[in-house]
Amino acid sequence: MDIDAASFWRRVNRLIKVKKTKQEAIAKECDIPYPTFRGMVTRKTFPGGDETYRIAKALGTTVEYLLSGKHPENTPDSLLDDMQAVIDKYKDK
Repeated sequence: MDIDAASFWRRVNRLIKVKKTKQEAIAKECDIPYPTFRGMVTRKTFPGGDETYRIAKALGTTVEYLLSGKHPENTPDSLLDDMQAVIDKYKDK
């Protein structure tokens, strides 16, 4: 399995869109200065282990998904579908 930073950040950005939030909000929730967060995205560099965990937690996913694109049950992107269904169900409440 190839793990690359560009794919990591594509998954992060996709989850940010699914959650209908912004990079700034995720960076703040993770206690990562936004310029640092944005720099990692732009340069396609991996965050440290602790930061990766906090990003995954803020996005409601796993580190495994962010790194590999696979759910712990080995079902790629199924988490996004589940998250979108929950968001759609409760967005007007």
